[in-house]
Amino acid sequence: MKPIFRLTLLLVGTGLSGLLVAQEANEYRDYLAHSTRLPVYVEVAQDEILRFETDVTGDGAPEVLFTKSSLRDGKLGYLWSIYKGKAGGGLRLLGDVTFPEKVLTPSAWKQDSGKYGFYTFFPSGASQGTLTFFEVGDTGVVERESRKISPNSTDKVEFDSLFAARLTGAVPAIEPKRIPVSTVMAAPVEVPKAPALESAQAPPAPEKK
Repeated sequence: MKPIFRLTLLLVGTGLSGLLVAQEANEYRDYLAHSTRLPVYVEVAQDEILRFETDVTGDGAPEVLFTKSSLRDGKLGYLWSIYKGKAGGGLRLLGDVTFPEKVLTPSAWKQDSGKYGFYTFFPSGASQGTLTFFEVGDTGVVERESRKISPNSTDKVEFDSLFAARLTGAVPAIEPKRIPVSTVMAAPVEVPKAPALESAQAPPAPEKK
């Protein structure tokens, strides 16, 4: 007799796109468990989980990034948790890092092409900000570069080479999927045989170079 496989689907709420498979719902739940160890930056009436996927390790497979609407640190952006897919299924936590997702450019580090991660930009005024490169890998998230630049004047060429395609729409903007925390917690889901995420212990904060 052939084995019968059953896939549980979960409607995530009016106005929210698509259905959640059971495994994905458990990933959300496990991220919520990890997020209890993270600081809360802003009180919100109804917290939401934000999720998007992009390759920030350079291996051709997208990582999964989670945050919550209560984890936004003003202009610095959200505190994101970066997860890597495991060969046997589920996700493994690589680290937590704050950045504004609107200016995220996955790339090798210009100073060392053997290190892969992403560039981002933290605005600090009308004409200045901090250009930062985070390396992302199995050992975690490491800040490799951080320096002040002037994107509208002396450093415009460099800034545009990194972020103009995203900001002008030539590259699709990152639009995280949003799901209310209450919806995820109330959902009946199947319990997977193995944990969806390896996040029993929080990884260290990004190291300085």
